[in-house]
Amino acid sequence: GGIIFSNSTEDSIITGNYVDTAICGVASIDYVGNSSVVISGNIIKNCSESAIEGIFPNATAGGKVSIIGNMIYDSKVVEINYTPSFNTSYGPSQWIISGNYLENTAIKIAKAFYVCVTGNILNSAENTTSVMVEINDSQTVSVANNQITGGVNGIYSFGANVSAMKISGNTFTNQYNRAINIGGTVGRASSVEGNSI
Repeated sequence: GGIIFSNSTEDSIITGNYVDTAICGVASIDYVGNSSVVISGNIIKNCSESAIEGIFPNATAGGKVSIIGNMIYDSKVVEINYTPSFNTSYGPSQWIISGNYLENTAIKIAKAFYVCVTGNILNSAENTTSVMVEINDSQTVSVANNQITGGVNGIYSFGANVSAMKISGNTFTNQYNRAINIGGTVGRASSVEGNSI
């Protein structure tokens, strides 16, 4: 990987870096000790697995991470995920993904809590197979005021545990299938409003 966190890394600012042709650009944000982290003003290119990832193993939780103002190209995904089954006590929490440019790079949010995705540009104009923003079994997620171009679906949400999700004010262009796809098992108290398709 390019920049890798240890379990005891917290109160960190990752800024002004150029990462090219790594497995992951910034990775292993996956422990309760990895909190109060800012990832800002970096250029990340050509990562084979992910641009930025917080993939939490069994019985772990962590959060208070801001991913702001990065330029990301051809690096598959920015992913926050709890890999075991949904559990309200564990997983990523309180993440902000804002003001980034993502070219041929998606966002995946799985079994996470209190996540804000706002003001990003996702540009994958020729992509007809990938979901640009995936929300899987996550709660209190806001996806607002993003510009999303390409992908099979602009936003795809699914999972019986989804609740308090808001999708608003986004602009969608050239999705192959659907701009917004809400799966049939999505839970309660969610809204989709004011998007331009």
